[in-house]
Amino acid sequence: MLTSLRHAALLLALTSSLALGGDVRAEEGELALSLGAGAWLGSMTVDEAEVFSVAPTGVVAIRYGLDDFWQIGGSLSSGVALSGDHDPGFLGMAHAEVYYFLDVVTWVLWGVGGVGVVARDAHPDVLAGEASAPVFDASAVVGVGLDYRPAREWSVGAAFRYQLVLTDLDRTAPTAHVALMYTLYFQ
Repeated sequence: MLTSLRHAALLLALTSSLALGGDVRAEEGELALSLGAGAWLGSMTVDEAEVFSVAPTGVVAIRYGLDDFWQIGGSLSSGVALSGDHDPGFLGMAHAEVYYFLDVVTWVLWGVGGVGVVARDAHPDVLAGEASAPVFDASAVVGVGLDYRPAREWSVGAAFRYQLVLTDLDRTAPTAHVALMYTLYFQ
């Protein structure tokens, strides 16, 4: 009896979401501008010790719909890396990206892959007391996101990206970036 009630509740929830959601989906020729805030989590090996960093970040992304599923775009993220007892340091990321969207009524699941650059202040222990200067490294990202899009003009969502610093693999562990995003759509 309990299993039947669960199935009925699931069916009711699914049909209700289908009825309430209109024809809201990614489309060819659509331009999207996303603004958000998040956190970058990473670690680096310095003098055989692992130093963890957390950076609150701001995110700006733009993308263009090639068709109903594929989009191209780019993202910029920047923040201040906070690590242990060292001074905060600049962190910035810029990536060219390819997106794949899977629309389910008003919930839009997407995946992303891209390449770009990460800029960050060198860790003080690496420079042996010298002034910190930005270091630029090539990086690659893959990620997933889920947007709630109740109207054609906007959506809110969350994104998770996994980043690999390609030109500093020996010292920098893969990093994670999570963000909450607000997106505006233009035809």
